[in-house]
Amino acid sequence: MNKATLTALSMLALTGSAHAQVAFDQNVTNNVIFGSGNTNGSFTTSRSAGLEIGLRGKLRFNALNQAENTFNSNGDGSYTFQNGAAPSGFGFIGDNSNTPVWSFEWSINTDFDGSAPGRTLNDFTYVLTLDGDASASVTGGAFDPINGSNPGLGRVQWDHSMGDSSTTSATDVSISNGANDAAGYATNIDTYSLAQNSWSYAFFPAAVPGFDVDAVGTYTISLEAFDGTTSMGMSTIDINVVPTPASAAILGLGGLAAVRRRR
Repeated sequence: MNKATLTALSMLALTGSAHAQVAFDQNVTNNVIFGSGNTNGSFTTSRSAGLEIGLRGKLRFNALNQAENTFNSNGDGSYTFQNGAAPSGFGFIGDNSNTPVWSFEWSINTDFDGSAPGRTLNDFTYVLTLDGDASASVTGGAFDPINGSNPGLGRVQWDHSMGDSSTTSATDVSISNGANDAAGYATNIDTYSLAQNSWSYAFFPAAVPGFDVDAVGTYTISLEAFDGTTSMGMSTIDINVVPTPASAAILGLGGLAAVRRRR
């Protein structure tokens, strides 16, 4: 099944089940709370019955290996970045040769508008699907980024920034990956309504075994929330990866046309 068909079917399914409203280039409610210096905006959001899910692409590594608040949104749920590896990547990853210059950022707020007081992150289950193939076919791994095992750690604990709609980056709650505090993490997801994180495909090689940092094409990422077996909302984005200028000269116009056809 190609990506356009998958996205259309997913949108139809969630419209029929949760009547979610999907919007582009949005702020998430009310803040971006992970890290420091990260601005709001450019999220593709799904909002329904007090639940807000947001996804966006981001330029994680510029030519100086620094993060930018550059999201390259196309206004339709897609984001465009150049192919190739980050200059030196993350300091905590030994081999960054397959770390892309782009990352993706997500936000889950189970009571974004105050209509579901007392509802926490633990009241839903979630499925994050990562497409590891830049071609038209959809491949890759799917896991629960809140309740599921962290593929990198093999245990239920993540370093998400958590809080509620009034939380800021200065007041967020987070447990570091090295803390091995499963009990504290379980308490947090049963207490807070907001979780956010910024992730790279380099963090999840087992989930995207076919990922090639130099490949040109489109990667589809989706994040869906469930109440039992009922879909409550889903945000889906496309990361369009285009040739760097040097690669473009080699690829030529015919190669660029092929990229457009795959998109």
